[in-house]
Amino acid sequence: MKKENIKDFLSKLEKELELKKNSLSPDLNLEESVFWDSLVTMNLVFYFDSEYSIEVDPENISKFKTPKDIYNFVVKSSKKK
Repeated sequence: MKKENIKDFLSKLEKELELKKNSLSPDLNLEESVFWDSLVTMNLVFYFDSEYSIEVDPENISKFKTPKDIYNFVVKSSKKK
């Protein structure tokens, strides 16, 4: 992963998920968000693979509680490469 701060990461993620600008904050509770569903999960699987070359099981994505969890996962997974 290129050196990317969480704000830039979330901005790209909003575009990928077709969300309004600034709709994701690091500590947003995803489980309470209306957009967090199985379609988002599948989109993230493809996004992680295409953008970061990270393969992830959809089941693991469902464990993310906040956008910050997603960011930390991508950063950690990218370092393993």
